[in-house]
Amino acid sequence: MVLSVGVNERNPVTLGQVWNANLVFDRTGRLVNHRRKLVATWYERLTWSHGDAHRPRPVPLDGWQLGALICGENTNTLARFTLLAQGERLHVASYPPSWPFDARIDGGGYDLAENIRIRAAAHCFEGKVFTVVAATALDDAAVAEVAAGDAGSRRC
Repeated sequence: MVLSVGVNERNPVTLGQVWNANLVFDRTGRLVNHRRKLVATWYERLTWSHGDAHRPRPVPLDGWQLGALICGENTNTLARFTLLAQGERLHVASYPPSWPFDARIDGGGYDLAENIRIRAAAHCFEGKVFTVVAATALDDAAVAEVAAGDAGSRRC
């Protein structure tokens, strides 16, 4: 088993700087890649800092070159190219379990699942790679907390 884990990483030398980060562990449990999301997108900018381009590279895992991008990075052509140019063969595209947009903000016309499908298919086709799309699962208590009484948010 190989793990790709999304974390909120706090900068130990500041009072509140936080990065959206991805950790990849090989099947022995060894950390083989740790990288921070390049650019915080949309609402994330209220909480998370931009990353530092630390290790934007695929890692060798049992003959595969595994690359990972977080959410909006999967729309970043140069980030995707960087992984492909270094021999990426398996791509992990991670996404959050809920989406902050609703009809009040985007007119209700944004289909996140369809757009993720299109992005993943495009990366597979362009790079001749396999892609695993992953999102966190929320239990009922977490859904209630995230939704904060908004019935529309419970659809996520």
